[in-house]
Amino acid sequence: MEFSRADFSRLLAEPGVSTILRLINQGGYEARIVGGAVRNVLMGLPSKDIDIATTATPQQVMALAARMQIRALPVGLAHGTVTLVVGGQNFEITTLRQDVVTDGRHAKVKFSQDFAVDAARRDFTVNALSLSLDGTLHDYVGGLADIKARHIRFIGNPAQRIAEDRLRVLRFFRFYAVYGQGAIDAAGLKAAIAARQQLSQLSPERLQAEMGRLLDAADPVPTLQIMADTDILPCIIGGMAYPNRVRNLLRAVPTADRTQRLAALAVTVAEDADRLRDRLRLSNAVYKRLHAAAGILSGWHGRALPPSQHELMAAMLVHSRPATLDGLALVLAQAPREAAQAFGDTIRLLRDAKPPKLPLSGMDVLKSQPMAGARVGQILKALQARWIRAGFPNGPAALSALLEEAIASVEKDAGQ
Repeated sequence: MEFSRADFSRLLAEPGVSTILRLINQGGYEARIVGGAVRNVLMGLPSKDIDIATTATPQQVMALAARMQIRALPVGLAHGTVTLVVGGQNFEITTLRQDVVTDGRHAKVKFSQDFAVDAARRDFTVNALSLSLDGTLHDYVGGLADIKARHIRFIGNPAQRIAEDRLRVLRFFRFYAVYGQGAIDAAGLKAAIAARQQLSQLSPERLQAEMGRLLDAADPVPTLQIMADTDILPCIIGGMAYPNRVRNLLRAVPTADRTQRLAALAVTVAEDADRLRDRLRLSNAVYKRLHAAAGILSGWHGRALPPSQHELMAAMLVHSRPATLDGLALVLAQAPREAAQAFGDTIRLLRDAKPPKLPLSGMDVLKSQPMAGARVGQILKALQARWIRAGFPNGPAALSALLEEAIASVEKDAGQ
């Protein structure tokens, strides 16, 4: 695979990019596009954020922007970053830096005038290329060759790079899952294994963010398997991990979302959802989905075939359709491989199925027999259970009989 300056024409033509590069270059400094935007262009992938590095200090960047009436946001000044707003878009402009002291997560830096020095402090070779306005590609650490080979490799000594920032262990695996091909870098893997116990020192939010992006990869399973085989995954999630269940899920449902993939990877019982909530600081919405999926799994565990239509309707009535989909995905993850197609078909049908709705309400209960409001809820719950067992009938006679049974059952229990 060979590249030419034409590969970067679209990137350099992005609204605002050439404006900023010219602004800084014509002001007597140098600015280049750096990092992920350059990497993604070379890999034929879209670039979401375009970061720019410069020899100018933040104050010099703001002075140049003010001269051209470009809005500058002093967000990140302590880290050498200024945000310029051009054409309604935000661009982060960061002064070249050199690490002075690192503590395993944060670094004290000093400004630099040397793009090579700035490149050397980055994590992976594929992230260290820079692009000038004239289309010149600058590669100080062999990143271009690694991009061609889709090889994710630390810059310099992997152990030293990880010692500077422990989060790089997770980034190493995430980048391999998203961008890598072929065998994982042996030196990087060795350093990651050696540092695995330090992962507990990372904040739950950082663990969650990196694991989520890894799970979003088109096929995260090979990477997850390596992480499980080397005891790195348990250090992250605090329990057992099952990459093969993620493989089963994605064979049948390639579009399974991040939460369903996490459930397949690490949830078997409700306590697993509790642990993941604390370990990864999950949102309440994600936690509730995992907890509900575990509850549904407890009733369908070990199924070799998908639940019947009656079972699915009952589950939707009790848990909602989204929760039933999550639970069914978790059951699929543990089902035999030959059942994947049947489960996948059922999940696709369930996405469009109309959830059942109990045809009677509290008003119907009160019309049948006036009573205290607290007892109405108990009767509706008993009625729903009987309606499910009866196969969801809608006829007036059948519904009336079921209501009478529910009322009698609740009153009998209350009288005991």
